[in-house]
Amino acid sequence: MEKLFTYGTFQHPYVQEKILGRVIQGRKGILENFAVNCALEYYDLTECEGSSVSGMVLDLTEEELDRADIWENVPLYTRRHFPVRTEQGLEEATVYMMTERPKEFRKLEISGTYSCVSEENLRKEIDACVDAHPELQTHKRE
Repeated sequence: MEKLFTYGTFQHPYVQEKILGRVIQGRKGILENFAVNCALEYYDLTECEGSSVSGMVLDLTEEELDRADIWENVPLYTRRHFPVRTEQGLEEATVYMMTERPKEFRKLEISGTYSCVSEENLRKEIDACVDAHPELQTHKRE
């Protein structure tokens, strides 16, 4: 299994079902020495000593992680690996980060507000993504 640290949309059951093909019970995780950069259209993680980002660690198959790449718009974002603190200790997890590191930085100060779209608009964006990618329309249900 692959571990994915998510601080945003992949925490939503609707996103998991539509993109990954199943709802996943994740576990709480903390990515230390990072902050959410909200200076751009899409949120990103930026190294920031003394800060941390709360999220979830999801156990995914390689196929599910490949499907996540579509939603995360790889190559706009790229997979990186960092230790994430969970109840089990430090776990190495995949983290999506912008490939071209933005110079502008504005730290998101409101914890837990990691989605820059409303629930309704998120569902519309997910549905449009699935409609545009036939490979997301056929998946195994567990």
